[in-house]
Amino acid sequence: MISPKEVQKIAQLARIELAPGEEEKLSKDLESILRYMDSIAEVAVEDIEESMHTVQVNVFRSDRKVEKFDDAAPLVAPAPRKEKGFIKVKKIIG
Repeated sequence: MISPKEVQKIAQLARIELAPGEEEKLSKDLESILRYMDSIAEVAVEDIEESMHTVQVNVFRSDRKVEKFDDAAPLVAPAPRKEKGFIKVKKIIG
């Protein structure tokens, strides 16, 4: 079991203040958490195939080569304000 002294040390490291008598409740809670973690560690996962990706996969479209776009003038032309071939917008960041 985690002693109240260990709970005080953990609280000190976490820079939290404990109310008097709170160490006993936290000691039981931490012990419960550690028992749960032990039970998770016992689960055999060696033969389970991975089913999740660590990177997001786009399943909505296939990848394709992007062609270079040289003439933006027709896209910029309808904009109310333009400057040096770009659309000029109101400043939003101070």
